Amino acid sequence: MDQPASPRASLDLPTCLLVLAAAGVLALGIAQFWPWICDDSFIALRYSERLLEGKGLTWEDGDRVEGYSNLLWILLCASLRPLGLDWVTIVRLLGITFTAATFVVLARTPLLQAPHRAARACMLVLAALAPVALWAIGGLEGPLALLLLTIGYARTGEVLADPRGRDWLPQCRSAGLAFGLFALCRSEGPLWGGTAAMAVAVFARRGPAGIPNVLRRRLLWLVGPMVVAVAAHLAFRLSYYGEWVPNTAHAKLGTSPKTIEVGLLYLNSAAHVLRSLLVPAALGALLGLFARRTRGLCLMCLFALSAWTGYIAMIGGDWYPLCRYLEGAFGPLVLLVGIGLQQMARWRHGGVLAWGVALGCAGWARLDARLDPADPYQTVSAWEWQGRAVGEWLGRAFGSQQPLLALDPAGAVPFYSGLPCLDMLGLCDSHIAKAPPPRPDHVFPAHSRGNPKYVLDRAPDLLLFGTPTGHHSPRWPGGWELELDPRFVRDYRCVVFRTGPVPVVGLGDQDLKLTLRVRTDGKLGVRREGEEWRVPGWLLASHRQPMPFHLYEQDRLPQDPAARQPILVAAAAMLQWWQAEAVVGVLQADRGSVVAEVRAPGTFGLQDLTLPAGDYTLVAEPPIAGLDLRLVRRDGQACERSGAAFCLPNAMATDVVLTIAPGTALPLQVREVRLQRADRR
Repeated sequence: MDQPASPRASLDLPTCLLVLAAAGVLALGIAQFWPWICDDSFIALRYSERLLEGKGLTWEDGDRVEGYSNLLWILLCASLRPLGLDWVTIVRLLGITFTAATFVVLARTPLLQAPHRAARACMLVLAALAPVALWAIGGLEGPLALLLLTIGYARTGEVLADPRGRDWLPQCRSAGLAFGLFALCRSEGPLWGGTAAMAVAVFARRGPAGIPNVLRRRLLWLVGPMVVAVAAHLAFRLSYYGEWVPNTAHAKLGTSPKTIEVGLLYLNSAAHVLRSLLVPAALGALLGLFARRTRGLCLMCLFALSAWTGYIAMIGGDWYPLCRYLEGAFGPLVLLVGIGLQQMARWRHGGVLAWGVALGCAGWARLDARLDPADPYQTVSAWEWQGRAVGEWLGRAFGSQQPLLALDPAGAVPFYSGLPCLDMLGLCDSHIAKAPPPRPDHVFPAHSRGNPKYVLDRAPDLLLFGTPTGHHSPRWPGGWELELDPRFVRDYRCVVFRTGPVPVVGLGDQDLKLTLRVRTDGKLGVRREGEEWRVPGWLLASHRQPMPFHLYEQDRLPQDPAARQPILVAAAAMLQWWQAEAVVGVLQADRGSVVAEVRAPGTFGLQDLTLPAGDYTLVAEPPIAGLDLRLVRRDGQACERSGAAFCLPNAMATDVVLTIAPGTALPLQVREVRLQRADRR
């Protein structure tokens, strides 16, 4: 016979030991993934930092954009910063603390009181999951979502265990507060809180006069904090950002057959990673449905989980590994596991069986934590901390000029560089987020948006494609379309930079290779001062991209051999230049400026520099023996020379060519090349 729920369990010694055991299992998982951190966590930290600096909840100066969906997380991070903690320490401290607090909630809920404490052993299964360990240190709000949903559903489950008995107002208050905070933590809060309120309304006793006062009070406390939180947040969003939904919704949401296909692939991968949780949760739900005390909780959890997974499938899942969107759902799932263990423990000799199932599933979870390297949704990337090194290097190299950096990875690089930035994937830019997907047939969750015209209208000084170290070609649909704009070929040159030994967390000192596009007439490009043009030395190492390079990489080559040949030739030339690294840009630490470092003899140059008619002399700074500088006309005609001067009879596109003779002592550094109009001096 089902018994009413007991008062809240105390943390006696055996229970404390169980919580410590779960913490130890969690620590093993954290050690496996340390020091990984999610690049998007630095988006939230940029908002937190700017808030403390008095710049408001903004990612960049100018238009206000709500490029986050975790307001409560941002505020919590900002609140701890005055303690003097490092930003990364703050997010990890919060993540680990909230994960461990979830174990305490599971240990204390009366729902999981059973012989031999077997039901509470569900926390071991939760602690052993690879996604729980990864996101405990990942820097995003997942652990907070896990804690709040566990509190909300555990407390609601206590009400549903005996809905016609006690008043349960304290439980409703706790659950309502948890759902209200969750609504500020994640935008899907109303789905989970609304499901809990619906379950209470369905399973509560109805008298002859309709819904009794006790039920009204329960629903008021369950729904009230969430409604207040959602309404207050919406009022703030409308007044501060002028939008009904966060910008991330525009950037990520969209439903099509292709999107659903990708979303189902995401859920299939998640089912593999989480099978050690899903199997006992399904068994727990089945056993719980046959017990009056737990039937309401099981139905509530199953309905909410079905709705949430369906929504994830519709939006195409997520790009980050190990079930980030599902972490909050681990709370209801682990409660179902606990219910199943509790029902088993009531059988004859069931306590031993329940403990065996719990320990077996925890071991299963640790085996699955080895992950499948062939599954992209289970591959934990290794480039995030490179973003910090790249950002700090860019800040040292170009901080004084404050160039506009347009980039794909909008996390660590903008956060640590301190440069003005443009998020080309649209999470933090409303113009891009609201633009139609440039390639509707290519679905990449949170990476399908782009607005090439808008990006080039902003005239960024630097373009960075792909991961923080950059790539020689665009990686996402927005970048592919950007290559097709004539301004991209005309105004930008691909340049390779070398950082020299820089510290990369977890990898020691590394000499990173950065591939960026530089606008030739921007803050970092060619400068004109009167009748003198100053060309940064590293622009002489640049490559002019003659056509969209991604056609070659995406296997979209034309069938016509005559049309294919120029693309193949251009791609081969690009790859040869990119791999050669004969001339790279390096940072002179003593001067705080970037110079060209020549590492091999040969001929290099800056293509298509438009100059007015006149006679020009070319001077390298500093002067170097064995270095030859020339002007070469793009029409194929040789420039006439008069002594040391090159004559241009008309304004035209010209190549500035640098030749390093064999036998020259290398490496050598060129700070800049000055073009002076000899006839106007």
